[in-house]
Amino acid sequence: MLDSLLRRQPLLLAAFLIAIFGVIYYLTAPVSVQSGDTGELVTSAYFLRVPHPPGYPLWNLLYHIPTRYLSGGNPFHAAGVFTILITLCWLAGLFWLFQSRMAFAAVAVLASSEVVWRYAILPDVFSLHICFVLLVAAGYRNPSLLRRPLFLFLISLSVAHHHTIIFVFPLFVYAFYQVRSWRLVIHSLVFGILSFSVYFLLFSYHPNDYGSWSWIRSFGDLIGHFLREDYGTLRLHARDEEGYSWLLFFIERLFRDGWSFVLCLAYIVLKYWREVRRELPRIFIIGLSLGFFFLVFNILGKASLDLEGEAVFERFLLQPLFLTAFLLLFLTHIPGVQLPKALALTLLVNAGVNIILNYQVLNFRKNTTIEDYLLNGLRSLPKNSVVFTVGDTKGFGVYYLRDVKKVRRDLIQIHNTFGFDWAVDKFYAHYPGVIIYDPKIKQNVVNKKYRFFTNRISGNVPRDHMVSYYGLWFEISLSDPKAYVRYQCEVTRNFSFRNRPNLADFKGFEVSRYFDLAYGSCYFDQGVELVKGGDLHGARAAFEAALEIAPFHARAQERLCYVYRQLKSGQNHSCEQRLDELLGNMHRQYVLEKY
Repeated sequence: MLDSLLRRQPLLLAAFLIAIFGVIYYLTAPVSVQSGDTGELVTSAYFLRVPHPPGYPLWNLLYHIPTRYLSGGNPFHAAGVFTILITLCWLAGLFWLFQSRMAFAAVAVLASSEVVWRYAILPDVFSLHICFVLLVAAGYRNPSLLRRPLFLFLISLSVAHHHTIIFVFPLFVYAFYQVRSWRLVIHSLVFGILSFSVYFLLFSYHPNDYGSWSWIRSFGDLIGHFLREDYGTLRLHARDEEGYSWLLFFIERLFRDGWSFVLCLAYIVLKYWREVRRELPRIFIIGLSLGFFFLVFNILGKASLDLEGEAVFERFLLQPLFLTAFLLLFLTHIPGVQLPKALALTLLVNAGVNIILNYQVLNFRKNTTIEDYLLNGLRSLPKNSVVFTVGDTKGFGVYYLRDVKKVRRDLIQIHNTFGFDWAVDKFYAHYPGVIIYDPKIKQNVVNKKYRFFTNRISGNVPRDHMVSYYGLWFEISLSDPKAYVRYQCEVTRNFSFRNRPNLADFKGFEVSRYFDLAYGSCYFDQGVELVKGGDLHGARAAFEAALEIAPFHARAQERLCYVYRQLKSGQNHSCEQRLDELLGNMHRQYVLEKY
């Protein structure tokens, strides 16, 4: 029946598949700012500012209209919905390339996988990037498409988006070689130059605004931004980290969400080796693109893949996951190759299992944890405050809330780009005479008009300065023992929440789990300090307060049990039971505490 429907109404079947995932994606799309670069990207698109390198001028332009004019007051949600539409386009395109029951099932597995699903609803640049990868794959499958100037121009626009398009260059070269036309050469050069010229839009993206990344005032500045000089050209990460095998990272995700792909690939190779061998040159080209990706990332993309690292780097797995699905479908369409229906059914089972397991993990509509945390932190600060935000999620989240949502516009934010010289110059130009703190700044200007706060202490505090806890923030001030209050934790008791996660949510709420736990950090650190000073009764009160505001804080629970044992309290047994419950559901919390 499915094959008959595919032959008669492939468009209807594609629409059915896309409608299913369109509904699923929409029901889980975020309504509040989320982690990573998303806060910066949405803000940059809203104001048409320059985002982080390489600048993504095409993405910025495409997202400007939905975020600024079609958002209904919620630009982040509008950007997420627009990302869903982009994702549905390339999913439908992949199905259309093959139009078979295997294509239906393979697209269902791909769409339900955790990485694809997450970046189908989070407004990041990677889903649009896969649209260009799809175009290259379509040209590889049918090289005659390159003869159409519009198709070739659309492929060339990838130059104005994401650098990792270079990893599918072998597919494009193969298709280019199959056509072998001087007109194609000329069109490619002209369209390539036109597409790169899209980067000149960065000159009009308000580069002088404090929120714009870098200070683009010359052609050299533009080229430097394109080459990612702030991060280090030909480097995929800003820091040198301990290496990790990207191939193993990919295999782990593939076996978790795409295990049916592995079964089908193994079956085809073992059962139809003779038929496959005839297509080895073309299979080699696809493998070369995958190998090129993993080789470069293993050499240049070294990073620690703890939970924070996974959240940053899993986005790059979208491309190899897409190419794996494309390879599978390519093999199933070799003449003579035919998978049994039972094996094709495993793909649909795989997709169904993915939807069940990933729905809770990826239900960002319910997940307001990050935005609630940032709103509570901003609203707790006194007037005339300067906030130095460290980290992408906190820094870009505050950036979005202040500039787009107009929350606490009286505050001055020092962006987390402040380690770059251009950022220091730009800050001085916009806010002369404001107190500045950063380990890289040799001279600190002290202005008694402002109080200075940061969300994370990095490096050594400058001489004659002291740090005090202020709810979710750290206040840095001149050393004054009489006025110095080390722990001002009581402000955390006045916070409000929309959707406070429960214990079951902590298995699925991505890195935002950390933000809910952070509410108890002030009391927790105070309790640790009191234990060191021998004040066990004071420590007991502090740990109990930490668990009152952050009931899933396993570290606070552990320390409280220790204090109960030392005080020979009868509450020790119930405390240990609660600790076992927390650790059983939050086995990664100790990693989360790191950043």
